Amino acid sequence: MLKLPLRSSASVAAFLALVIAAALLLGFHAVRYAAARELVDTDNLGHAGWALRLDPRNALMQNRAGFLYEWQMAGASTALPYLRRATELNPYVPAYWTDLANGCELEGQFECAGSAYEKAVALAPMHPALLWDSANYSLRVGDNQQALDRFAQYLRLVPSAREQTFGLLNRGIHDPMLIWEKSTSPAIRRQSWPISIFTRSNTPKLKPRRSGAT
Repeated sequence: MLKLPLRSSASVAAFLALVIAAALLLGFHAVRYAAARELVDTDNLGHAGWALRLDPRNALMQNRAGFLYEWQMAGASTALPYLRRATELNPYVPAYWTDLANGCELEGQFECAGSAYEKAVALAPMHPALLWDSANYSLRVGDNQQALDRFAQYLRLVPSAREQTFGLLNRGIHDPMLIWEKSTSPAIRRQSWPISIFTRSNTPKLKPRRSGAT
């Protein structure tokens, strides 16, 4: 039978104790996360509060609590601290930034909203829904140039949405030629003028500009 020296046996025992403690700690965190996730997914504000107590440094819990405060209590001012905290804990999730943008806009904090939309788009510049949301926000606050730029990016990814996009822009900007020039690529502008798109919105028919015309 192999016998270990006392010193060696003590070292092994200490090592095993550390391994067991680490396993228990990891197990505790896993159970805590699972319980918090289960609570926050119920769409119940009271349960969301318990989820935050269980896992206050989890960005998802903070974001979900903010979302529930915003839409169930119609209280964006109450929701904003949670939505901001979510972006602080995990600034790499675009949805957290768009949720913050919505809350800031509802509270009239337009600088915050615009900045949050920009961060969301920067994280996922090829995500059409983010570009669409950002473009619509710019249109709502009267930043027409930014709206046109964002809609142009959106149309490059979703060219089939051109009619819907032009209709929306025409109601907000009322300048079909500007919309056509700023929200389309040169290759598309070389095509015929999309009169049918704008006439559906009662826009006067305009002749297309010839290439190189001033």
